[in-house]
Amino acid sequence: MSDRILGIQTNPKNTMLTHKAVRTTTFRLAKLLGVLDYIVVPNIVKLCERYCREMNLPDEIQKAVKTLISITNPAFPIRKHKECIPNYEARCMSIILFVMKLYFGMDGVTEYELSKYARLLNQKGCESNFFNLQEWLLHMKFRRFVIEQNHFPTYHETDRSRIDSDLYLQYIKSHDIHFGERSKLTKEMTKYKELLLRLKELQHDFITHLPFPPSLTPFRDYTRKIVEVFRDKYHSILKSDFSNDNIAFLKSHDIFLPQIGEEVRIKDGGANSNVILEKVKYRTMSNRLACSVVELVDDSQKEDKNIFKKREFLKKKKKRSRFENESINEDVGYKIHYLPHKKYWLYNTVGLHDLAPEYFNPFLKKYPHTFMQVFEECCRIIEQTPADLFQTFQHTELCLVYLVDYSGDNREVLVDKKLLFQIREAWNCW
Repeated sequence: MSDRILGIQTNPKNTMLTHKAVRTTTFRLAKLLGVLDYIVVPNIVKLCERYCREMNLPDEIQKAVKTLISITNPAFPIRKHKECIPNYEARCMSIILFVMKLYFGMDGVTEYELSKYARLLNQKGCESNFFNLQEWLLHMKFRRFVIEQNHFPTYHETDRSRIDSDLYLQYIKSHDIHFGERSKLTKEMTKYKELLLRLKELQHDFITHLPFPPSLTPFRDYTRKIVEVFRDKYHSILKSDFSNDNIAFLKSHDIFLPQIGEEVRIKDGGANSNVILEKVKYRTMSNRLACSVVELVDDSQKEDKNIFKKREFLKKKKKRSRFENESINEDVGYKIHYLPHKKYWLYNTVGLHDLAPEYFNPFLKKYPHTFMQVFEECCRIIEQTPADLFQTFQHTELCLVYLVDYSGDNREVLVDKKLLFQIREAWNCW
């Protein structure tokens, strides 16, 4: 009853407490107390630095993120009609994702071409090591796998269907967790407990105890801890530190391209031109669909039609796999240098609150696999759902692409009403 009077919704029992629910409750409580205007915006620059360190990104990408923040100067105001505290963590991650797409394209092809470019320069024996995104992606994937094998909360979060008993006992020991100390037991149950405690102590003797203290950059620190304990067990890629890597070869291609020793053609935009335009389905669309007359056909005609569709699908899939193999796996030198920042790609689809849950996951999976790997790592760091981060990321993209004036030149006038509405909605959050 008190929740109804105050207008504050508490978290029900047996439900997971979400990031958005905490932000909504915080807003309502601050509004009730009249202190909305006194809520301090966190230091966005410090948050971005922390997230870049956790992701083991080069320091130069940190500088690029700071430069973008200084140019755009986001205010992140609290909009009272939104009834929610702004998602500051997701906005910092969105800026980092935007910078990575700006430098590497992240379209499934361009990043591999630029990684080949960095690998060729590193083979020339330059003074500084150039950032190879392909090696970084491999490091991130292997890092997550190793931590899942040694850190019980990460393991349990990834796969809740089964439990590693040894890893669980290691977690209990490292956190000094005890169960049932205050409960009253019978004599028979007390003997059983003593027997189980003895087995527990014997089990600890066979487990390597790994302490994982609290940290603002957990995966980065935990990886170093695992490398110290198991020095020769894991691959050397786990020991990689990309913080001092150089990305100047992406910004000054006129200086570094001649060092390759080949004739290289420069192309604006990314290497992946396999673009498919699709209309996204929303909840309200099913109610607006008009009824249509369906022609009845016999089973043989329908079966022949399905076979034809399947053959066409396999043919297209074969062409797509051939394109990917030729673009990524074929190592025949470096003939074309791509400038992804010249033509930035994005999906103009905003309003994920209208997107039905059964359509959201298939829509998200249509993004390139390299982008999705980085995106999932960002979700893990800020502990948010893909839907929350994705909506904030699209708002950030619209603001940084259409509203920020980087050069002072005359900009094109937008006439698409739907796009203008989306940009206006994104700007209200910025």
